[in-house]
Amino acid sequence: MFGTVIIDAYSKDETEALANAIDDICCPNDNYGWASAGIYCFWDYNTHEVLYIGLASDLYERFRQHNGLLPMQNEGCKYEQI
Repeated sequence: MFGTVIIDAYSKDETEALANAIDDICCPNDNYGWASAGIYCFWDYNTHEVLYIGLASDLYERFRQHNGLLPMQNEGCKYEQI
């Protein structure tokens, strides 16, 4: 079994561009590219502390939720912590 690891650090003003890049490479509506499901991790850039590890069926949508680009209830999202 193969896996892909993507590591990126981004600022708040780069969030939308990174979300679009994720959609380009792993869109669930396409029949090419990488799988849209996966495990993801948010970490503190300076301390390397892991903030959250999760599993998503749609990485693009989940990334947007966690970064405040899609509305979501606080109970199901780590936007405040991240």
